[in-house]
Amino acid sequence: MGGSRAAVQLRTFTGGLGMVTVPVQCCIPLAHEAISAEGVPTTKDDKMTAQLKCVLQHVFWGAIALKGHIAKTPAPHWMPS
Repeated sequence: MGGSRAAVQLRTFTGGLGMVTVPVQCCIPLAHEAISAEGVPTTKDDKMTAQLKCVLQHVFWGAIALKGHIAKTPAPHWMPS
């Protein structure tokens, strides 16, 4: 449970660093056992698969949206030091 609680706090922290977060998360208990070194799931967990698919859809949608926006509107310059 500690990791999922930390994820909520990290959203605030990473937002302050100018990073974009997605509004969903996927918790993978015992990730070192659930996913092989090659990145292949070792167990059949339909709930985890559905959650991960949702997270990735949000990430890809956000990346495409940002890429399109950046092409039309350049980022503002940072404050001079």
